[in-house]
Amino acid sequence: MKKPIKMIPVILLFSMSIMTSMHAVAEGVKWEASYSGTYQHVHAIDSNHRGGFIHAISSVISAGEHSILGTVKAYTILKFDLDDQNTVEFVETDSEGNSLLIKAVGRAGTIEGEWYADGIITGGTGKYKRCSGTYQVIGQDKDGIAHWTASGMLYNLDHLSDEEAIKNVITAETNHFHKKDMDSWSETVVQSDYFAGIYALKDGQVNKSIGFENAKSTLHQYLKEAGDYKIPTVERKNWNIQIRENVAWATYDQTTGYQDQVDDSIEMRICEKIEGQWKIAYNVVATKQ
Repeated sequence: MKKPIKMIPVILLFSMSIMTSMHAVAEGVKWEASYSGTYQHVHAIDSNHRGGFIHAISSVISAGEHSILGTVKAYTILKFDLDDQNTVEFVETDSEGNSLLIKAVGRAGTIEGEWYADGIITGGTGKYKRCSGTYQVIGQDKDGIAHWTASGMLYNLDHLSDEEAIKNVITAETNHFHKKDMDSWSETVVQSDYFAGIYALKDGQVNKSIGFENAKSTLHQYLKEAGDYKIPTVERKNWNIQIRENVAWATYDQTTGYQDQVDDSIEMRICEKIEGQWKIAYNVVATKQ
């Protein structure tokens, strides 16, 4: 068996020269994601006299959570060479079959098993067909499993419709909450004294938080008391979104699948468009008994 090269999975981040031109044609949406995947068989294209790979190809099959796409499945083609000019072609697909396509170059980190990647989103399919954006990645390999986190900006050259942007910020707010990432959660809401949330629970209790700082503190304490739990699945349907210039409201039915129970709720969000970005100003959650 030939000696495999040190693998550096490559995914993501865009050159800023490309991004400068995109600012003129589309508004960007911040995103973040995390992934785990397994390496498949490494195929040697060229070998040296010691049996080491000069050029090789492999793949990674992975799954992850994306703040805009939601739960994703991803497939990566990795191309290696002796000079560490490792390149990747990466596709991630959401539960509805919409995909983002990424090309990138990877580099080794400063510690064993650590790696980074810089790339560009070259396009997509479905509602992401005209997308581009930035992708910054840091990863770690251990026991044949790759774990990595990524973040960046997503640009839609056709512009996301306001309805899609509102759905995205609602999805992101819920994802950040369940990940207990209150800093990222804060970026999805209006950070003002008029931010508010009303939560009607299964047992009939109603909780109310007025003001951003108070709401953030209340939710942080709630998550602390809840302890560790598996991030639930979330499904939304029966959307009704009404937009009036820079203010909008959305109602929908939501099913949240926890490890030991399923909650059905009626939800409403009042949103405000601030500097081109939709943010949530008012949360209403009524969980069915």
